[in-house]
Amino acid sequence: FAKVKYVEGHSWVACTDYRGDMNYFQQQKCLAWPREYSPTVREDGYQIASPDSRAHAGGGCDVPMSPDWTSAYSESFPYAIYEPGKVYCMAWPMKNHGWLPDSCTNQQSKSDAGINDSLALYVSSANPERDPSQEEFNVRNINELAGLASNCTPGMSGSNEFLDECQLGLEKHENYETDCKGFLRAPKFCESSGMSMGTGCFKIPSDMSPGHYVAQWFWQSSFIRPPTFQRINYQTCFDFLVVEAASSLARPGPTGTTGVSESELPCHNNVLKFEADSTTGTSTTASKTATPSSTTTTSVASSVPASTTAAAGCIDAQQHCATPDWGPVCCTSGFACVFYQNTGYARCLPAPTTTLAMSSVPASTTTPSGCVDAQQHCATPDWGPVCCTAGYNCIFYQNTGYARCLAEAALVQKTTHQTEQLRNHRKRSVKKGFLSPVHALLQTQTMLGVTAGRPTEL
Repeated sequence: FAKVKYVEGHSWVACTDYRGDMNYFQQQKCLAWPREYSPTVREDGYQIASPDSRAHAGGGCDVPMSPDWTSAYSESFPYAIYEPGKVYCMAWPMKNHGWLPDSCTNQQSKSDAGINDSLALYVSSANPERDPSQEEFNVRNINELAGLASNCTPGMSGSNEFLDECQLGLEKHENYETDCKGFLRAPKFCESSGMSMGTGCFKIPSDMSPGHYVAQWFWQSSFIRPPTFQRINYQTCFDFLVVEAASSLARPGPTGTTGVSESELPCHNNVLKFEADSTTGTSTTASKTATPSSTTTTSVASSVPASTTAAAGCIDAQQHCATPDWGPVCCTSGFACVFYQNTGYARCLPAPTTTLAMSSVPASTTTPSGCVDAQQHCATPDWGPVCCTAGYNCIFYQNTGYARCLAEAALVQKTTHQTEQLRNHRKRSVKKGFLSPVHALLQTQTMLGVTAGRPTEL
């Protein structure tokens, strides 16, 4: 095999025909696997996450197809065999990329969810001689081939790629929501955020010709990874045979995940989205209406006005501008860094039209743009924070509630030092796996509420 580029953590497909409990992974109920994968058997239901270095980023296939594609499998870890018209499910390790329920008290679990998630399953044409390119995969979304969706090709004009219909499992996770959908369909995330199991299902098209196919599980999400904002794709490829219905080669028994969710999260067995008769392959088409984004929840968010630096260095609309370990940073003109509840995560949303009472504003020099000048106060316990002139950031002094506009270099130096403190000090945050007990730079802002126009620490 060619050398494979792996990424520590994140996720990958661990089972390509999972017929076990939706809550805990049952290895004996996994009837098919991806290429060159043989996870260690454990007794606690979490062996799906071993080994830790399977994840692959960068497009294409994580393990390339060999001339004899069956050589990537074994009797203990076989390839998938599917029948037309039937629904099958896959399973993957969560690797901390989800939202903890409010009731979670497990100090070992944490949340590292991304935003703008998309999860899809692509398949090759029959009997390929090589792995498809990413462009070739993109035009063959399994839901579209099964007649459950339309126009799923990424990047095309009017593409439905981010609607429920084009997503694996016919459900898309919405930003910041504990909705247990898409990649985040993991009922036991609180018990083990790193090694808990996520599941998702798909339907084999009723008219799919018998033969060998290559499938690509494709998950993309956006993460704050200082000093950059990263949009990352993760892929796992696996092979499968399509055989005629009721063929002697088919694996017998009911397909799909079993059981009901045992969780505080609003999880559901994903096979219920496919109201199909496995004999006839008839199906109810999924809704083609996108679920509104969670921006309607801003009534419970605390808004921190954006600190203006050079325009090119500010975050674009709707993107992350803060995490528990980083930021907040400035948003593009007309937007403010708005924190979601007490999670420590924030994104750039339209700036509030209301203004603070100016009676409590300290006598700070302002620039023509309305931002505070260098070395001047930009926040007190009763007011602000407000933007600083270009090249400066509003920096808080410890947990006093007072801040002034200091040069960006000071911010970078202090942020690097205190981020390292966070990494060394915390195992899990105080609430929902986010905020550290250590006072990090600007972290006071993430915990600001507004009472009668006065910011207060929560």
